[in-house]
Amino acid sequence: MSPAIPTSLLDPTIANRLIIHYNFHDIGRLTRPAKHLLRKSDLVNTPKPLPLEGLYDAPPPGLEPKELILEDANGVGVLVQGTLAFADDGSATMSITGADEWPEELELRVPVKVHGNVLHVSVGETVRDEVLGDGDGAIPFQSFDLKKSPLTYLKAPGTPRGIASTLEVRVNGVLWREVPTFFKATPTDRVYIVRHDEEQNTTITFGDGVRGARVPTGRSNIRATYRFGAGGDPIPAGSVTQIVRGAPGLVRVHNPAPLTGGSDREGPKQLRKSGPASARILGRLVGLPDFGARAHSFSGVLQSTVERTWDERTQAAVAKVWFIPKNAGGDAQLAIDLRSDLEALSEEGTLVEAAPATRIEQRLRVVVVHDPAYRGEDVEAWHRELRPRGGRPWGQSC
Repeated sequence: MSPAIPTSLLDPTIANRLIIHYNFHDIGRLTRPAKHLLRKSDLVNTPKPLPLEGLYDAPPPGLEPKELILEDANGVGVLVQGTLAFADDGSATMSITGADEWPEELELRVPVKVHGNVLHVSVGETVRDEVLGDGDGAIPFQSFDLKKSPLTYLKAPGTPRGIASTLEVRVNGVLWREVPTFFKATPTDRVYIVRHDEEQNTTITFGDGVRGARVPTGRSNIRATYRFGAGGDPIPAGSVTQIVRGAPGLVRVHNPAPLTGGSDREGPKQLRKSGPASARILGRLVGLPDFGARAHSFSGVLQSTVERTWDERTQAAVAKVWFIPKNAGGDAQLAIDLRSDLEALSEEGTLVEAAPATRIEQRLRVVVVHDPAYRGEDVEAWHRELRPRGGRPWGQSC
């Protein structure tokens, strides 16, 4: 017999139970059913690059896309971070490395289109080289108002507020720098501060020659470029179909993913929360409560606590801040950004440390005693509805 029967099957104790089949017929193939819905875990950080259907021309060097938009059969889109690799035969593969804006519950229905020419846009209008006024070197803390409002802010991870303004101010054609406060500014620092009133009007203030440089005297030499317009309402997918002015080679614009990230001005509730802390520190950190207030308002920090501890490495007392991040991941970079921000607002030589808080697991056992006047099955049904999501029923270890 070819091939030979394995010797393990020739055991006399089982040989009489062997059944030999012959004259086989091809009746089908085993196949893996195709997935109709794709989740984030199906595409992000896969072991192998994902092949794309069709043939493609590789973009010029240096213009390879770093961000992509995936659009499913229903027109639902999501922004991801990734790269495309192009082969000599025209085929291409995609590797998705991150998808911060992809909700875990969102599923994309196949087929899925991949868009590579992604542009970042903001709602509003750009004002270029607006003349704010004439500089006068004899006036300390000279101020100017922007003619348009509200000033647009964009996302800026790693900054104290998580946002940055679109404002650029030039004096005699030289770009000056925005700072949150004149604390630590020298007489030669070309800096300014920005403040807003309750009507969202924007005022720019320069230094007095001691903390921050004064603006030089000149005619219409204070100019600003900025965007104005803001709002927290997201723009639905598919609603952007045209731009104000065309561009060479531009065929059409399309937003498969909704535009989000905008913010309305702070209301009374937010002002009551952040106002006292910002008023107390006044742009500088002196005592531990100041460090705590600043850390609590830092972008990306959910909760924080601060105390003075002894640092073995430097053999000195330090202001140590423990924080709970709002989002999982990136704790190390958040600690670096937070420490840099606290050091910039404290006196020279102040030692500051920042570290993510250590998670401590706790077990809770709840025993519920119900009124005998109620039916037991009703109480048990209420318990099932109220138990923690993903946890065990009340009355057991959870």
